[in-house]
Amino acid sequence: MDFEKLAQEILSAEEIKNLDDSWRLLENEGYEAFFDINIDIISEILFLDSYSDFLVFLKEGELNRTIFMCAWMEKNEKCIEIGGYEDNIQNKVVSYLAQKIDSAEFLDTITGGKEIFSDFDGEDNFKDYIRNINVQLVDQGMQFILFFNDIYVQCSYYLFLFDRTMANKITKEWDDSDIELVLL
Repeated sequence: MDFEKLAQEILSAEEIKNLDDSWRLLENEGYEAFFDINIDIISEILFLDSYSDFLVFLKEGELNRTIFMCAWMEKNEKCIEIGGYEDNIQNKVVSYLAQKIDSAEFLDTITGGKEIFSDFDGEDNFKDYIRNINVQLVDQGMQFILFFNDIYVQCSYYLFLFDRTMANKITKEWDDSDIELVLL
């Protein structure tokens, strides 16, 4: 399974159409329309805020569809993005879970304690935090899946919550060289 197939599994037909329509603008050289529609995503993954800078980027390289799809899914609340160097991510993780799981008791068990942070180059504690939540998610029939991207300037992680059947399928079948599956 690659990210394209994953998108087919988790997005609605309308969401797939919106994603594909947006990407088609880029493929058909509708650069300005693509930029205007996706300025938040472009800013997030490329750190570009102007159309002219985006054109310079396109002359020098290309936008990776997989990474664009990750950021698009984050914008559409299918996952959360965690920067490679981010402090205090616990609230972000708990807020995301609160949208997906209707159990205040469960959410209370994963809050509090020490600050949770990511540090791509050094010691961090967020992957252990996610592993511990995954142990607790067994009773909910859910599991976090974490993807890692270091294609552009800032590395980032994309955290998804899936039912255990889908999570098992992803971990067994993952094959995408554009984004790494982080085993938790």
